[in-house]
Amino acid sequence: MELCKTHRRNEDMSVEGRLILIKNELGDISVGVYGRNRIPTEELSLTSITFCEINQGRGRSPNTMQALEDLADAIEKDNTEHPIENT
Repeated sequence: MELCKTHRRNEDMSVEGRLILIKNELGDISVGVYGRNRIPTEELSLTSITFCEINQGRGRSPNTMQALEDLADAIEKDNTEHPIENT
């Protein structure tokens, strides 16, 4: 997973929903979910969480970080092999 690159995959159930992964310049990975809140207001929103890079002593989730790296690769592969054209 490249630093400062956004990996984005549209969801299957709506044109608004997206899963977003970003690896910042420190190696931390942020996971964002953008979509329509089904309860209570149907408004669009973005929620995100961040996992810290392991080698700098701040990260506590090495298996999760590896899974997120693998997920970023899978997103890129799906975007190439099975594009969703509702961006």
